[in-house]
Order: sequence, then structure tokens, then C-alpha cells
Amino acid sequence: MNKIMECVQEAECLITEAEMNLMEKVNTIDLLDVTANNTMGYVLKRRLQCSIYFSVNNFRLFNPEQFRDLCCRSMYLGKTRVTTRHVEDLIIKWRNSDEKLGEGVKNIKFFEIEVQGGVQNFDFLRVGAQPKGRVQRPNKFTEYSFDYDFTNAFDIIHQDDTLASLSADEVLDRVMFVVWNR
Repeated sequence: MNKIMECVQEAECLITEAEMNLMEKVNTIDLLDVTANNTMGYVLKRRLQCSIYFSVNNFRLFNPEQFRDLCCRSMYLGKTRVTTRHVEDLIIKWRNSDEKLGEGVKNIKFFEIEVQGGVQNFDFLRVGAQPKGRVQRPNKFTEYSFDYDFTNAFDIIHQDDTLASLSADEVLDRVMFVVWNR
């Protein structure tokens, strides 16, 4: 595996259970799905460009301060050290962004993040979230054949009128965010 990964600089899809330090030279990737133990701390000491899908199911060594630099279209992060403050900062960055659609933070369409320490202290006011009702929107979002329920989610309106919804699940300690119209 070491020899193979030494040659990879760009990939459309990488699904691996290997340790991420093998990805030292990988710069861009469209789909990244990692289930290895102790992943991501090494590779994200620099910025990994990921445009479509980013899924890591063991995110303990990842520096959560770099979380706001992840701008994939769709992200799932499980077993993280990311706190509600990190998620709030990313949403505020999205809400205030002047970037063009599909670039940087405006590339984000959906994320589901397992939050360290729980979601009880998530500050919906800080991110500019408002109770559902001001605008009409769907209640369900489907990603890779899985339906997410946003019926009781809070809404966030970007300065360019893009609508997003935010939901926090206290049982699973997860925050979900979806951009409805792009």
C-alpha cells in the first residue's frame, strides 16, 4: 500500500481502511471515505482539496481548528474532536461568505457531524438560525439513499438569499446542515 500511495497525487475516489499518513502527496480527491483508526491528523496538516464527498468515521487525531477549512459538497464526520463551537464557526463562515457558488465554503451542500461533548450547548442565535416558518422549504433531504428529516430544523438565510437548514440531534450528538437552494 505504501508504494501505491507514493504515486498518487490526484484521485477521483479513495475508499480505504489504511492509515491516512499514506496520503502525504495526495492533493485533490473527489470522494474520500476512510474508516481506519486514528485517521486524518497527519494528512490535514496541509489542506486536502475534496470537492464532492468526505466521510471519515474515526476523526480523533484531526485538529478541529482545521474543520472550517473543509469545504466538500457533502461531509460526514464521526467520532470527532469537533465541538459545537467549531461547527458554529463553519456555519457563520458559510453565512457571511462572499465566495461564488461551488467555491470554498459555498461548495458545501450538506454535512452531518458527530460533535464531541454533545450538542446541548449549540448556539442557534450565534449562527443566525431562525425557527422554521419564514420561508417555505422541503422537510426531507436525501443523500446517498438516506433520508434526513429537517421538519423541525432551524433556517439560515445567506446574504445572497440562499436558504439552509440546521438541525441538532441530542440523542446522537450530531449536527446536520443542508443548503436547499444553491
